[in-house]
Amino acid sequence: GVPEKRVIPVTVPKSPAFALKNRIRVYNQEDEEEDELVVIRAQPLPHYGVPFKPQIPETRTVEVCPFSFDSRDKERQLQKEKKIKELQKGEMPKFKALPLPHFDTINLPEKKVKHVTQIEPFCLETDKRGAVKAQTWKYQVGNAESSQNVNRWVA
Repeated sequence: GVPEKRVIPVTVPKSPAFALKNRIRVYNQEDEEEDELVVIRAQPLPHYGVPFKPQIPETRTVEVCPFSFDSRDKERQLQKEKKIKELQKGEMPKFKALPLPHFDTINLPEKKVKHVTQIEPFCLETDKRGAVKAQTWKYQVGNAESSQNVNRWVA
């Protein structure tokens, strides 16, 4: 039930003619054989004894009808009225006023007292590091002077 494999014809390479300066189309006999002959058929000649009568297409007339949106507007109005009646039939929430407050006693919230900001001197890390460096520098200078004084006594 499986058909046999079709054999595909081998492709013959041809040099591209568009690369040439004077391009001349080379006709092959194979190309001519591949083109099928086109048969051109002419319209039959009319009989000379019968006068020529062209076929006139049917004239179609368009009926003019007045156009308006009245009917559509009336339908919309009726739909609106029906919807309004349906909403009116349903129970509407009744308005209930809140009772008046008693003005004999006045309950005001307590006033919050904000504390004043306490002034404190700045304590920066750079000041601490500068103080440590100054102290070590003084210690080094003191050691250098004492070692020079010792050297003077020895000499």
